[in-house]
Amino acid sequence: MTHPDPEPAEPSLMLAAATRALFPTVLVFSLYLLLVGHYGPGGGFAAGLVAGLAFVLRHIALGGAEVRALVPVRPPVIIGSGLLIAVLTALAPVAFGAPVLASTKLSVSLPVLGPIAVQTSLFLDIGVYVLIVGVVIDLLRSLGAGIERDMRDAGEQ
Repeated sequence: MTHPDPEPAEPSLMLAAATRALFPTVLVFSLYLLLVGHYGPGGGFAAGLVAGLAFVLRHIALGGAEVRALVPVRPPVIIGSGLLIAVLTALAPVAFGAPVLASTKLSVSLPVLGPIAVQTSLFLDIGVYVLIVGVVIDLLRSLGAGIERDMRDAGEQ
């Protein structure tokens, strides 16, 4: 005896409300991890994974259309941008006679914020961050489309 597939569940209003509140907070936390990665746990990869998990939560709670509307850029463009930033940052020291992936400290004085010191390796982390977020969004779009299509087909039967 075969059991019919269960009806697709309605999205949880509680999960949707919590996701709308938590999504920006998790993204800000991922940016914090990105910026403190040189002096503590974190960095581009960990921060990208945290941001990617925020997008996964939003996809689960609110659906793929919500994520597509939030990120109108195609994932290969995001992935390519992150890869380009990381590669250019890794190879830039060679132009100045330093080895690949060499890092130096840059100091900039901004009118409102005052002097800011930044390691050039932060730009490599930014590239990795963008790359990881792009890969997660690409996975959500490709895998999520199949899941949504299966749920829609199950609802029509």
